[in-house]
Amino acid sequence: MLNSGESFSEIDLLRLFRGICLGVNHLHTLQIPLSHRDLKLDNVLLSAENVPVIMDFGSTRPARVEITSRKEALELQEWASIHCTMFVPVCTVLIETLVSIVLQSCLMFPANV
Repeated sequence: MLNSGESFSEIDLLRLFRGICLGVNHLHTLQIPLSHRDLKLDNVLLSAENVPVIMDFGSTRPARVEITSRKEALELQEWASIHCTMFVPVCTVLIETLVSIVLQSCLMFPANV
């Protein structure tokens, strides 16, 4: 655990990133692959041993979605705009498991707002 004013070393950050990637990979390699769809710093806790623990699976859905009509695409877009944290455009929700990879990069390099 870090004290106030301390920061993680580069190697520690890489270990955390690897741990998050392993967690996301687990979701993606289930018998029915899942996509978290709300991966952000607020949804990653650290254990006492600094192991990342992914939480808040309320937006989790099957990673592969078959869209057969414009209506289905618009319904998914509407659902995503309500339930997903958008670090990337809504349309990328349709790009299956690549979404989580992009969001992981946002965890490593969050925008300073």
